[in-house]
Formats: sequence, C-alpha cells, structure tokens
Amino acid sequence: MIYLDNNATTPLDLRVFAEMQKDLCAIPYNPSSVTFFGRKAKTMLIDAKRTIASYLRVLPHELYFTSGATEANYWLSKGFFEKRKKKIIITSMIEHPSVRRPLESLGAHIHNLPIQEDGSVSTSALASYLQTNSHDVCFIFLSVANSETGAILNYEECADIAQKYNVPLILDAVQTLGKMELKIHPGISAMSFSAHKVHGPKGVGLVFLKHGKTIAPLFLGGYQQEGMRAGTENLAGILGFAKAIELIDRNDLITMQNHISFIEERLKIANKEMKIHGGKNRIANTSNVYFPNTSGENLLIMLEQKGVIISLGSACASGSLQPSTALLAMGLSREEASNSLRISLSRMTTKEEVEKAVSIIEKHVCQ
Repeated sequence: MIYLDNNATTPLDLRVFAEMQKDLCAIPYNPSSVTFFGRKAKTMLIDAKRTIASYLRVLPHELYFTSGATEANYWLSKGFFEKRKKKIIITSMIEHPSVRRPLESLGAHIHNLPIQEDGSVSTSALASYLQTNSHDVCFIFLSVANSETGAILNYEECADIAQKYNVPLILDAVQTLGKMELKIHPGISAMSFSAHKVHGPKGVGLVFLKHGKTIAPLFLGGYQQEGMRAGTENLAGILGFAKAIELIDRNDLITMQNHISFIEERLKIANKEMKIHGGKNRIANTSNVYFPNTSGENLLIMLEQKGVIISLGSACASGSLQPSTALLAMGLSREEASNSLRISLSRMTTKEEVEKAVSIIEKHVCQ
C-alpha cells in the first residue's frame, strides 16, 4: 500500500518506538513516585520536556502533556473561557472539529472571521473587528495550518494584532510539526500539538501556555503537572513525542515540498481542468485537488483498490456525508467540496511511491 493520508496520522517511527520501550517494560515507572524508579521516571520526563521545549524555543514549565490535541484544544477553550468570562470568541468556519465543537459548547457568542480565496483567515478582518470589540472578546482560536488544504494562517500578523489589543491568541498547531518552519511569536498565548502527526505515538498531545497566562485546570485530582492536568503522566508517549521532535529534519520538509510540486505538475498535465485548493502558502506535505466531472468518492475507492490511500478530508469528520465546511467556507460549491481529494505526505513517503501513485491517478483523471 502507498499511504498518502498523513494529515490523518503518520506511521510510528521505529526509533520512536525504541525510545518508548524504556517505559514499556516490567519496571514500575511512575514520575510521581518518590521511589528510586519514580525518581528515574521523573528524570526521563523532565529530559523529554526539555527536548521539546528546546525545539519550540520555549521554557519547559510552559509545556503540559495531554492525551492528544483534542483534549488540549478542549482544555484551552474551557480554561481561558472560565478565567476571562467575556462573551465573544473569535474563530473561523475552517477550524478542525476539535476546535469548533468545544467553542460551540461554551455558550459564548462566536464571531467567525471571513475566509480568503486562498483558504486562509482574513487578518485585516480580525484587526477591524478587534478595533471596536476587543473589550468584549474572551480569546481568538485559530489553526496555524488547515488540515484539509494545508493553507497557512498569517499567524505572526494575528499575534501582532492580538498583542496590540491585549486579547489571548490560541493556535491549533497540530499540522505544523515537520511540515513548516514555526516560530512562537510573543503575542501567542497558547498552542496545541499532537505526537501522532509527526511519526510519534497516538494518545499524547501537548499544550504550550505562555508564562504569565492563567487558565482553569483541566480537571482536579492529583498534583501532576503543577496541578493543571491531574493524572499519572503517559511516560512512554511523552518519551516517544520527544524523540519524534528530535528526529524532525528541515531537509525532509524540502523533500516533501518537491514531491508535492511533482504531483501537482503531473496531474495538471493529465487534466488541465484540475483545481488546487489552498493557494501557494501551504504546509510542505499537503495538496487538496479537484477534478471536474469526477466523483471523489469513486476515485477514492478505486485508488484504494489499486493500493493508494488518500482521503476526502479530515479523519475526524469522516462518517459525515456533508461536504467539507472548510472548503465551503472558501466559497466552493457543494459539488466541488464533496469531490475534492486530500493528498498528504510524510518524510517517509518515497519518490518511487509518489511516482507510482501519480501514474495510477493519471489513468483515471485524463481528459
């Protein structure tokens, strides 16, 4: 099988698995224990946190581990809302369900920013709205990179704007690690990440909470993670996450960009009516394509039968027969949104796999 659905999840790197086995053994490691094994576990956890903090260029005490990005996004939404108690939340219609659904559950007024033709959120609209409403805004919650189109938010400009009006900016950064250069701007209050999007294990996520920012704890129990996120830490997952971060290489990003360019150029030749969603400013590994007069669902099934795995959109939205809300928000018709395919690579995707997959797709989309 040729796997090209890496925005849903990535294969676990065997070097990550080897690192996780330090905890997946008979030794009773618990970072909260004061025993010899507990102290050793604590040391491993601290070292892992330092590795991740060094990569992100933040302080170790600004990081909190969760069971995944869904938990991280829920915690940040609820935590900031409970602390600030203001009535307006700014977001957009192209956000992942793990952002949208928690926001919709809070009972606040949600202001959706308009989406530009390239699939990114309008930063000018953000500035305009805050100019007259900043005193009532609880926080802004947006994604750095859209999971379906790969379109990148001008997050540094958003951070400048948020900082100017003293409004917390929360960013879902799940699709960024290993796919783009990322800089944590001083105007960013919090971010969420997920290990399994970067060849790490499932079941472990990360919250960056800027020093000086306060939110309500996720839930109460023990005093792990400074009492902010109770429960024994998933040490194996955390070790794996740190190793996955350690293995990120900028050269892989360049390789993925070259592979995506090759795919798009070849498919444009095969079908001149093909459309690429998301503009030019996208993460390195993603292409969302539409072939007129071609059923996306039929093409998806055919490709799987031929040994190529791609998707119709976000894995967390699968099971729904409704077209992508992200693509609809960009102004696409329901037919276009329903029949657009997402191709997403990883650093493990080979040139040979890309060439073979393109050849198979070409045979079914040629005019």
